[in-house]
Amino acid sequence: MGEKDKRKKEKGRERMYIAPNGVQQRYDNNPRIPLWVMGMSSGWKERTSRHGVFEGTGDNTIMGQTASQTRFIVKCKPDAGDGIKDLKLALQRDYLDSPDDFMNVEVTGYVEILTTETGSKPVVFYGPTGRHPTIQPDQAIPEGCSGACYKGNLRFMNGRIAFAKENYHNIYSTLPDVVPSPADQAIVKACNKTGRRVGFKWANFRYRVAQGEWVRRLEIWLDVGGAITYSEAPNNQWKLIAVQEDDGSFAWGQNMSGCGCPSNTQIISWGAPWVTYRTDNNDIKLSLCTVQEIIPPISDIGTVV
Repeated sequence: MGEKDKRKKEKGRERMYIAPNGVQQRYDNNPRIPLWVMGMSSGWKERTSRHGVFEGTGDNTIMGQTASQTRFIVKCKPDAGDGIKDLKLALQRDYLDSPDDFMNVEVTGYVEILTTETGSKPVVFYGPTGRHPTIQPDQAIPEGCSGACYKGNLRFMNGRIAFAKENYHNIYSTLPDVVPSPADQAIVKACNKTGRRVGFKWANFRYRVAQGEWVRRLEIWLDVGGAITYSEAPNNQWKLIAVQEDDGSFAWGQNMSGCGCPSNTQIISWGAPWVTYRTDNNDIKLSLCTVQEIIPPISDIGTVV
């Protein structure tokens, strides 16, 4: 890295800030979409759709859920729609629902697993995306096209993580598990029935390569300061533990042409109105959550800034 690039990187670090709930934001905020902070930002409840109940106030607000399907959705704006099924149109106009859609996001949440059922699924942070409708066997594939997105799977049972691409709801292409270091795996697993919570971040942003094509970069971050109780503030020792990019150079995905895309492995480059926290068959608590639209930390030629 040259001296100029080093100075840019250091300058970027100086711009990191602490959200009102004490959570450090790794990337610069894009003010076109207000920062969402659970329990604290203006109109925060109006921007949510959820299965579950909020408890507490301020930075002690917790979203708890015991259900076979937990979904906690944060919208780009209170009246955001579901998005469209025609992904050809979304590709052309660069958004799924409206010009106000999330495009590049940093999503944070501290996770505690209270109980798990047999065959429990991971905790998943994903988006931007649109509605994931209930699909019946006799329905046409395009019914679920608004649900195309990338996902970060947090496998708290073994401390591993994985990236997935939902080509449309609900057809997945999941990449092999990423195995963090033993120390990081132990931190991931520490959220599971220990009475403590562990911080994760999901970042999803795009940048252009020299040929002018979009690349989607996906990141999973871990607060390696360790699990904390509900009386403790975040450690904010954020470590990037996994990266995956979709640049079209490998066949990640399937059947997206059925939604109007030019290829089955289309890069999901457009914006969408929702981000989502999800788990199945787990009794879970989410807290210290933030969702922000970010200014991508990579320039149009792939240079870290």
